[in-house]
Amino acid sequence: MKIPTPWFAATVAIGLAFVCLTACHPVITAFAGQTAPGANAPPLAVPSPSDNGTTPEKIDLGKLLFFDPRLSGDNQMSCATCHIPEKAFADGLKTAKGAGGKSLKRNTQSLLNVGLYTVYFWDGRASSLEQQALTPIAAADEMNQDPDELVRELSAVPGYAKQFQSAFGTGVNKDGIAQALAAFERTLVTRNSPFDLFLAGDKSALSEEGREGWQLFRDAGCIRCHSGPALSDNKFYRLGVGYRDPGRGAITGDKQHLYAFRTPPRCRPYSAIHA
Repeated sequence: MKIPTPWFAATVAIGLAFVCLTACHPVITAFAGQTAPGANAPPLAVPSPSDNGTTPEKIDLGKLLFFDPRLSGDNQMSCATCHIPEKAFADGLKTAKGAGGKSLKRNTQSLLNVGLYTVYFWDGRASSLEQQALTPIAAADEMNQDPDELVRELSAVPGYAKQFQSAFGTGVNKDGIAQALAAFERTLVTRNSPFDLFLAGDKSALSEEGREGWQLFRDAGCIRCHSGPALSDNKFYRLGVGYRDPGRGAITGDKQHLYAFRTPPRCRPYSAIHA
């Protein structure tokens, strides 16, 4: 029996937006500046800031820190507790779980392609990955770790002392922790999903239904906000998710920004990938 056209079109749109876009694989690479063919395709790696150039030593250190529960006050949570590789570096929960299992008011964002953002957190309160990295560690509701205590803990581990010296030429310090985490997170770049290949110019990478869904995605106006390599314009909008969380307005103090949040990127938190 032939599927009615309106139902088919809606199904294709949903499938493209929430399934096809999330069939992605993170690629770990230490080399910035390479780009995939096609203006809309995600880059193979993202540029690093001038004061934190990407090196293999920083990436290795950042990866070790990312999975280390010492970054939390009770040594029970690591960054990977909420940013789970098998769940697109998110957790798939409605709202995140913080220190002591406390439910937080916002959900965990995926870290895939996080290096393509221009602002960080749902409310944009951080302007760099380095600034973002220490915030959840120190937040009482999240990882609840005193950054100075963390430096003391890590300094007592000979392996960390050696790796910080190799990566930065210094002992363990807060700036180095932030820079190493940021360097690792910039390597979480997606590519080679059918949709990535399609954006890179391979029109055969998507099925006929997928191409029809992409056209519907554009015709419906979704692409006005979900555009560019990360399928996010990095801007803030009132998404209608409620009026208890002031969102961007709490950061800027501008009433026009109340209840506004950043456009979600590609590879949503409830997607599944293989690390």
